[in-house]
Amino acid sequence: MTSIFSRFKTFDSTSKNAMFFMFEGAVGAIILNLANPFFSMFARRMGANDYEIGLISSLPALVGIMALIPGSILVDRSSSKKKTVAFLILLFGIMYPLAALTPFLDNYKVPLFVTVIALMNWPFSVFNISWQSFFSDVMAARFNTSFTQRTRAATVMGTATSLGAGLLLSYIPKNDAERIIMYQVFFCLSLILAIIQSWFLMKVTAPPVLKSNEEKSNSLSLVKESLKNLVTHKEFRVFVILAFIFHVSWHMGWPLFFIYQVDVVGINEAWLSYVNVAVGFAGVLTYTFWGRVIEKKGARFGLVIGTLGLALNALTIILVKSPYMLLIQSTVTGLTFSAFSLAIFENLIEVVPQKNKTINIALYTTLINISQFLSPMLGVWFYKHTSITFALGFIGAFRLFASILFLFRYIKDRKKMSIPKSSAINT
Repeated sequence: MTSIFSRFKTFDSTSKNAMFFMFEGAVGAIILNLANPFFSMFARRMGANDYEIGLISSLPALVGIMALIPGSILVDRSSSKKKTVAFLILLFGIMYPLAALTPFLDNYKVPLFVTVIALMNWPFSVFNISWQSFFSDVMAARFNTSFTQRTRAATVMGTATSLGAGLLLSYIPKNDAERIIMYQVFFCLSLILAIIQSWFLMKVTAPPVLKSNEEKSNSLSLVKESLKNLVTHKEFRVFVILAFIFHVSWHMGWPLFFIYQVDVVGINEAWLSYVNVAVGFAGVLTYTFWGRVIEKKGARFGLVIGTLGLALNALTIILVKSPYMLLIQSTVTGLTFSAFSLAIFENLIEVVPQKNKTINIALYTTLINISQFLSPMLGVWFYKHTSITFALGFIGAFRLFASILFLFRYIKDRKKMSIPKSSAINT
């Protein structure tokens, strides 16, 4: 242990920051995988219906829509992004114990649980955009390497946590009442972990960002300028439109995957954790590979592969009829999810206008949250009026269409890059 600390002291500031971001990401992944994958199952144990399951996916996005623009202005006006990011994750952690109280509220327990989960997204959504801006500022020199390292560590810890939580929930409690108590314990632990994550963020060394009084006082003009960026910055506009189309297709499937896995395949918490572990394990195996591919061929190519994998996931799950088949299908389709998670963020950072970056990211995220608010309920409605199999097949085809749009963008960009070369040869 002494040698580890001694070696750490020899690191330069950038390397230390990369380590702190990696540790922060790992703790954050533990929080998200200790309870979040089981939100829908927890609600189902308390008697939630299909539409209430859909609301668990959609209502947080509505809160995010209302929070992101004001939150981004707050972050951009803050004298320290680091302190703001650390405070937001603490506020997010406080919401978990509130969720733990909802089973005591009798007939109101499911609506109040859904409400708490929705409100939880206020600090978390603002945390996400402020973290993205903060990370890209601090780690600009080693962005791809550091982000891949953090994502891999988060995936390892998140996968292990999901497996452990699922096993505990399946084999220790004897009935739903005992299972709910264990969920409550997990929720309370999440607050402690949020405190640790906040501490790691505060250890990051970041140069102070100086802002003029004009920038601080004229918030409305900043929002107008960000909206104008959607018109004047073509690459940003095209990415936002394509990302919105894809996220509509992606979000439509969120509640349907859970309904299909539980009601058709018949999985419990243990199998739900096995599926999460399968996807996570596939990610651990491929994060380094996809990081190198993105470094070599670009994030736009990685996004084509990632979205194609998510399309195949929806198209192939309708063939699954047993938990073992689900485990195999999740592992295979999970091999490309790491490409998506790495590439979507790097695509955004590539094209987002740098001036008032946090607000520009917030504008993009707000549009994505509009999709997340509407699409899950649209997916449930579509399934109720057709069938779960037909709905998932349609969603798979929709995702495939969005992936093809990203492919056209990639091909067009490649042609643009080759034009100067050919012109130079002809002259």
